[in-house]
Amino acid sequence: MNGHNIRSCPEVPTAANDEENATYDEYQVAKAKAELQKRAVRKHKKLTTKRKPPSCGFCKAKSHNRKNCKRMSKFRKKLYKANTKWRRHFAERIRVLGVGTGAIIEASGVPVNVLSRSNVPVYKNTHVGMVNVYDYDSLNVFCNFAGAYDYRSDADITAKLITAGGMLDISIGKYIGEDLFHKNAFFPHYSRLKVINPKPIECSNEWINEKSIPVLDWLPQTHDYEELHLLGIVRFIEDWTKNVLDNTEE
Repeated sequence: MNGHNIRSCPEVPTAANDEENATYDEYQVAKAKAELQKRAVRKHKKLTTKRKPPSCGFCKAKSHNRKNCKRMSKFRKKLYKANTKWRRHFAERIRVLGVGTGAIIEASGVPVNVLSRSNVPVYKNTHVGMVNVYDYDSLNVFCNFAGAYDYRSDADITAKLITAGGMLDISIGKYIGEDLFHKNAFFPHYSRLKVINPKPIECSNEWINEKSIPVLDWLPQTHDYEELHLLGIVRFIEDWTKNVLDNTEE
């Protein structure tokens, strides 16, 4: 019969009892009897196997799972509190500096030929450019994380320079501040930047206080507390919760 296999076949008990082979041949009867034995074993195993108690993937407790973990919920709240504080400081900094999207900047000391792979001679030491569009989704507290590279945000604030060798993107994260963008290697210490036509920008409160960010939720959903502690993330979040920039605690 189509639509099922021998494990769910309703004819198995009938076939197993057909000793006279009135309907089923010897092979079918033997196969049905074997299936009945297998069903009895499966039933016994199901009745005697004890269900493993729930175990939390975050705190390792045996009394609950990750979904109901209070410690995970507490960590998540701290994670978003730290992110809100980082975004608030970031928003204030770019407003004061005037480096919103479209701001005109002047950069000096940039190794244009090296960065652009151009053989065009550089006749001037300064280059004018414009701040590029922000990737707001990736701007979060982990822009400041100094630990394992895989856990740092790859977000950056960049500007496009006009050079003799063509257009060139540079990072201005260090100009905004290494307290927000940790040791941004793409804007070397010997470079200097000046904003010649500022574009102040106001970040929305919805963005600053956002509470559903997949890249942040990924941490407590896929790591346990001990792992986050060993990676230095727990300490990092604690510091930002206490507000590392102005030494106050809310």
